[in-house]
Amino acid sequence: MRGRGQGSTASSHGAESKKAQLLPAALILLILAATLAVFWPALGHEFVAWDDDINVYENPLLHPVTGDSFRQLWRAPYLRLYIPLTYSVWAAVAAWCQNRAGIAAALPPGPFHAVSVAVHLLNAAAAFFLLRRVLRLFFRGAESSRGGAGARSADETPPPAALDGAAAAGALFFSIHPIQVEPLAWVSGFRDALSGLGALVCLERYLAAVSPTAGAGGGGGRWRSLLDYAIATAAFGAALLSKPSAIVIPFLAAILDWGILRRGWGRVIASLGPWFILAGVCAFMTQSSQGATHIRALVPLWARPLIALDSLAFYLSKLALPLKMSPDYGRPPDLVMAKGWLYYTWLLPAALTAAVYRFDRRRMLWVGAGLFVAGVLPVLGFVPFLHQDLSTVADRYLYLSMFGPSLVWAWALARWAPARRAGWLAAALVLALLSLRSRSQAMIWRNTGTLFGHIVALNPDSGVAHANLGNYLMRQGKLDEAKFHFQETLRVRGGDGIALNNLGNLSALQGRWDDAISYYRQALKNKVPDNVVDAHMNLGNLLAHRGKPEEALRHYQEALKIQPHRVRVHLRLAQVLAQQGKSEEALSHYRWALELRPHDPEAHQGMAMLLASLDRLEEARVHFARGMGTSAESLSVLGAICDSMMVRDRWAPAAECYAKIVQRAPQMAEARNSLGYALARLGRREEALPQYREAIRLNAGYKQAHLNLGALFLESGRLDEAIAAWSGAAQAIPDSLEIRHNLGIALLQRGRHPQARAQFEAALKLDPNFQPSRRALEEMRSKGL
Repeated sequence: MRGRGQGSTASSHGAESKKAQLLPAALILLILAATLAVFWPALGHEFVAWDDDINVYENPLLHPVTGDSFRQLWRAPYLRLYIPLTYSVWAAVAAWCQNRAGIAAALPPGPFHAVSVAVHLLNAAAAFFLLRRVLRLFFRGAESSRGGAGARSADETPPPAALDGAAAAGALFFSIHPIQVEPLAWVSGFRDALSGLGALVCLERYLAAVSPTAGAGGGGGRWRSLLDYAIATAAFGAALLSKPSAIVIPFLAAILDWGILRRGWGRVIASLGPWFILAGVCAFMTQSSQGATHIRALVPLWARPLIALDSLAFYLSKLALPLKMSPDYGRPPDLVMAKGWLYYTWLLPAALTAAVYRFDRRRMLWVGAGLFVAGVLPVLGFVPFLHQDLSTVADRYLYLSMFGPSLVWAWALARWAPARRAGWLAAALVLALLSLRSRSQAMIWRNTGTLFGHIVALNPDSGVAHANLGNYLMRQGKLDEAKFHFQETLRVRGGDGIALNNLGNLSALQGRWDDAISYYRQALKNKVPDNVVDAHMNLGNLLAHRGKPEEALRHYQEALKIQPHRVRVHLRLAQVLAQQGKSEEALSHYRWALELRPHDPEAHQGMAMLLASLDRLEEARVHFARGMGTSAESLSVLGAICDSMMVRDRWAPAAECYAKIVQRAPQMAEARNSLGYALARLGRREEALPQYREAIRLNAGYKQAHLNLGALFLESGRLDEAIAAWSGAAQAIPDSLEIRHNLGIALLQRGRHPQARAQFEAALKLDPNFQPSRRALEEMRSKGL
């Protein structure tokens, strides 16, 4: 009997052990499935004109992706921000897309959204593992700190399954809270998610490296601890290379070390010293590259702590009640000060701090609050940052900070819910409501129109939203609606250079040239260099279009004095110089543009056109090959090069050139006809024949192809086939003088005189002065035919 009982007990323990091993895997699958169910629609969203253009789909370093462009991502900051790992991931996605669709094809948004969702799913899993470790360390430390007979009883210590369940609930809170929508549904927000992944992995491995059990077991344990610390350090570096705000990671690690492991500050600083040094270097580099030169109004030092507390109060309100959420809350510091909000909003974070001080004896609330504040520390306003012009707050800034509330949520469930089913049901209800809210919030990111329409509805004073919505509507041809939003931008931000340039562009589209010039000249008075350069370029474009090249050149040159690196200005200047016959000057600006942006297709195509006009055809072909594409504009450039070769009787390179057009655009009848003609001139008539026939199949009314096909038969001595070809052509194009005349000549050669006479007479009916047919008839009469 005793042996059977021991076996039964062993079997029971084995089953429990297996269940304990399977539970974390099952919980991770639940977390991933629930998160994916919430954010699945984001995979079908478009890019939005809210930095997605400059970061991804119009980023010259991604069009196309080359070894040189990839290295450039790591050499220097792009758009005043050094985040080479983020751009490298985008470059990999872009390269994959270009391998499938060609380098000239527009980048599709789907793969970029898929990568964002995938990284967020990884973050949800990483948050689970980090929460699981923190909870186990916390409860183990709390129990051992009491010690001996005074220790809490076993029923007060949450069982491992309860800790795992609480960690899963915390990970879901982290992954599906509506605050997390912005960095997930917005392609440009990917940097927050990627940096967050590095941070979560870093913190989890750091705790593994310095926890009380680390290093146990002799030499092997110490090596394991060193490996964990090395992995944590590598993850920290990856986070910094994804977004500089990851400089907060050492502070987060210090908070966890002090609050969960309860190590002394001396040991904490010793462990994290190298990280703090690395963070300091990164902060200095970021501040040097961004500075405060583009910030409209710098906040006085005395107000910055109050601005920071106002931001915290705002974030706490969205954490508790995630309604009316927007990418632009319209809370710039000057408005916060003018409204007087900062004089009383500090009361909320102050009151919560007092409550934590009064009731938190085990440090968990301190840890959660510390993680929340430290995660958003770089963008609280103590140091100026670029987005401050629009608002002191943004949802994406809280991506990593959300781990703090998630930890408190998980701790509360682990502490009070295990014995109460109602606690778990309440948690499930809260998570369900958050998921529904997030699903709804994600839909505003569907496209540019839905995004800025949402912002304007919540914040009618968002100048940047009105400007971007106006641009979106202008591209759709809704000019009156676009004008309204541009004028709203000026109402909110008087003298705004972007709005004035946009109004000028809109007026130019409507043919109101004087109004356009007036708007552009007003934009020249703006203090932002980008806007002034845009105004000069717009004026140059308009003046060149109206036949005033000298005035246009002057504005382009003024723009380059301000910003010599503006590629588009160099290109417009080169085009005007080329039209004036100043070829060498034009070539120098094309070369300058290509030095700044070596893979720019417009620069290569413009260079190719100009070189072709100078009879430098081999150089032209090289540049076209580098900027090749399948768009109509690209093919027209290649066509011009081919035509230049044809005019100079260079049949072999012309045939090769037209063959490239046919390969890229097989439906282009004109290219097939020209290819056939070049092949015929080379004596390759059998190869020319299918090209003419395909051109006619594509365009039955293509007269030149019909003429060329008949001529090919005639030159080959295939008279009957020439007659058949031109007879069919005469039926397809009955009003063609040339076809009627050529058919008459072929019939005359075959001895079919009445039919030949009928064709000549038909040609003269169409045009009595058509001399070739008149002479042919006179010759027939003179011979008695």
